[in-house]
Formats: sequence, C-alpha cells, structure tokens
Amino acid sequence: MSNRQKLILRQADILYIDSSKHMLCFHMQDGKIYTSYGRLDEIHAQLAYGLFVRCHKSFIVNLIHVDKLTREGFHVGDTLIPISRTYAADAKGRYYKRLFGIFQEH
Repeated sequence: MSNRQKLILRQADILYIDSSKHMLCFHMQDGKIYTSYGRLDEIHAQLAYGLFVRCHKSFIVNLIHVDKLTREGFHVGDTLIPISRTYAADAKGRYYKRLFGIFQEH
C-alpha cells in the first residue's frame, strides 16, 4: 500500500531541496520535509528563477532564506548548504545580486 498524496507547496516556504538517488527532499520553513521521486534538474526548471539557485549537484537553495554566505557555503538557519565549484560563480553572483538589489529598493 502506498501513502502517496499530491501536495501543493508554496515556493516561498521551501528552504532548500536536496536530492539523493532520484529522491527529492523539500525542506520547509515549518520544519517539515516532503519527499518525491524526480530529478533536481526537472524541479529546478519549474521553480522561480529569482528565488532559487542551483549551488551543487545535489542542492537547490531558496535565496530568500539564506542567512549568510561563507567560504563553506550558504547558511540557512543551522544548515550549511555546500556550493560546488561548478555552480559557484552563478550561485554567488545571484545571491549578491539579490542581496544588493534588496538594499537598493529601500
């Protein structure tokens, strides 16, 4: 018997998504984790470009929930999201663009 259900997740409530062996884990702002089978590339194409950035072969992060960026990666609460060399330039560039864009709005 399967416990499958369809859920609609608000993108703004997703902290980050990680993937391992075709299993996607959606880490939510309320602490819940939802899982689904799929590929990170496919889900990334469906997410809002300005909010989400691919930062590693196994991670997508929601930039509005990033507390800080260090040499080790993005910090989302107590969680460290790694940034691989492959995605570093784009991920960091989009983070700074979003960060400085927010400052310029006020």
